[in-house]
Amino acid sequence: MSKSTFDNLTENEVRTVIVHDLRQWAAETGRPLPYPAHHIAELEMVGAIVDLETGAVTWPAPAEAVPA
Repeated sequence: MSKSTFDNLTENEVRTVIVHDLRQWAAETGRPLPYPAHHIAELEMVGAIVDLETGAVTWPAPAEAVPA
């Protein structure tokens, strides 16, 4: 398993990194975020995928149990 960028960070530190990255994206692209950065960060931290261009929020399908 590969190491995540967030392996050694607290939950608050992860949230801070995500918010920073989102604000950086908005500054670099000149496009507004579809929701406040902290709201997008919270959604992403619980598994949602937020499309920054459309604002669509997608939840991954739960993994299906594989028969033994």
